[in-house]
Amino acid sequence: ADDQDLGDDDDAVDEKLAEHQGSAEDQAPGIDAPIVPGWIIRKRMHVPPTEPYWANDEFTPLQPEPADPEAAVAFKTFHECVDEFYTTLEANRAAEQKAQHAKTVYDKVERIRADQGRRVEQLVSEQEISERQALLIEANVELVERALAMVNTMVASQIDWGELWREVKRQQRIGHPIAQHIHALDLERNEIQFLLSGSLDGDDEEGEEDMPMEVVPLDLNLTPHANVARLHAKRKETREKTSRTLTHAETAIKQAERKAQ
Repeated sequence: ADDQDLGDDDDAVDEKLAEHQGSAEDQAPGIDAPIVPGWIIRKRMHVPPTEPYWANDEFTPLQPEPADPEAAVAFKTFHECVDEFYTTLEANRAAEQKAQHAKTVYDKVERIRADQGRRVEQLVSEQEISERQALLIEANVELVERALAMVNTMVASQIDWGELWREVKRQQRIGHPIAQHIHALDLERNEIQFLLSGSLDGDDEEGEEDMPMEVVPLDLNLTPHANVARLHAKRKETREKTSRTLTHAETAIKQAERKAQ
């Protein structure tokens, strides 16, 4: 009988506890987890020639204090923040790769433009030199004619080229008026390098003696006027080469720019 009374007491206790627990659940309000906001921190990307753009860099549940307010994007929940970050991750990577490709092509275009620019400058300079040399010959036709005759006579005498040059140097030392203008002999090419000066526009004849000498190539097989014609032909050829260089450069630049698109 005592054991039965104890069992009844235990059942009564369990019922009381169950009633108390149910009452407590009915009375206590529900407890929700706190809402944690999130922020995506962005970085400003600028890879010329593309326009600057924002790219996601990292995310954080702690409110950042960036120097540029636009660098931080706020989200109501950290979950939304993380979801947005990874959703746009591939798009950001694709944009960055595209920008990097465009930069590679842009750098190539700039190298082409710089190289061709230097080449064109060189060709233009060659044109100017040829024109100036032709004008110098025209301004000194008699002197050039006498020099060609003198050197051709020495060559025709079959003097050893080394001895011929030594004779030219000896004549220079004693002040020979034509030898003084011979800068070098290039007999393998049948040419001499001749020093000439003079006013090319006729406006400074009084100061002509003070003008610096310029080296002008002379073909021993040609007359002074034929040497002038040769230089003009060279200038024309260089001008045409300049035009072709500009055309090729423009084509190469357009092709490279199309690859960047």
